[in-house]
Amino acid sequence: MLLWTALALCAFAAFALSHAPGAIFLSGLCALVAWMTSSPILESITLRSAERAGLSYGRVRVWLSIAFVIGNVVSGFVIAQYGFQAVAL
Repeated sequence: MLLWTALALCAFAAFALSHAPGAIFLSGLCALVAWMTSSPILESITLRSAERAGLSYGRVRVWLSIAFVIGNVVSGFVIAQYGFQAVAL
């Protein structure tokens, strides 16, 4: 699992730094394949960890979803105020 996650990280970094259409396509494809391979495993680990800790998995997912939405909204405001270069690599 760590291998797939590390590969996804590297592929997403390559995607962010790519400029040529072919490189964008290839790095994006590699990133999505690697991430989609590790995502169900990470979800399973989260479920087991929540059960072991006596936490409600549904509550964990709700708060993660709320954090995701807030992060996207804040990022949108930052981009609107300061331009895309505020978040670009």
